[in-house]
Amino acid sequence: MMPIPQDVIDWANSQKIPGKLTIHQYTYPNGSPWWWRLRWKAANQSKVILPLRRNEDGSIEAKQPNFEKHRTPLYRLETLAKQAGEVVFLVEGEVCADFLESQGVVATTFGSSSGVNQADFQMLSKRRIVLWSDNDAPGQKAMAEARKKLLELGATVLCIDVDQLGFLEKDDCVDWGRQRAAQGLPVNQDALFTLPVCAGEGANLNRLLKKECAAI
Repeated sequence: MMPIPQDVIDWANSQKIPGKLTIHQYTYPNGSPWWWRLRWKAANQSKVILPLRRNEDGSIEAKQPNFEKHRTPLYRLETLAKQAGEVVFLVEGEVCADFLESQGVVATTFGSSSGVNQADFQMLSKRRIVLWSDNDAPGQKAMAEARKKLLELGATVLCIDVDQLGFLEKDDCVDWGRQRAAQGLPVNQDALFTLPVCAGEGANLNRLLKKECAAI
């Protein structure tokens, strides 16, 4: 992935918004920058999230691009294009996707739970997908909607059974990693593919990894 342009970093820093800043770069499938989502998280866990786009004249503006058919592209399109044969973890939020990528798997997101109905899922057509929702009602509802859309696209879909992970309300895959690390347990690709899946889906993640399960 290409580095984040310096003028985008400078613009973000000039906002003087309190909290830790993270810039998530959305790209075209060829890897060139498309737009950015800026995220500030304060010590009290409050968040400020802003989209940022580059206009035709080269200026940057705190708006999303005007997407074709008003469908928002998924995060990490370059990775999805380059690793078309790999299992994809679909999660809620760029922080979760980045965490899973750091553990050696392909991951993407439609953003927050409210973004699922505006997302363009075409890049996941006929692929093997693992859904991992946040442990809250909005996240689980969003993943249920995503599952319907993915099945319509011919994808093979399994979901992580978060009820078996001992999560607190709103916990996510990043919290899973922290909890395992605190217990001295490995946090890696092998650990991810031993996670429990939702009942009745007729497969497990290791079978999905080995391309052994048929479309559900």
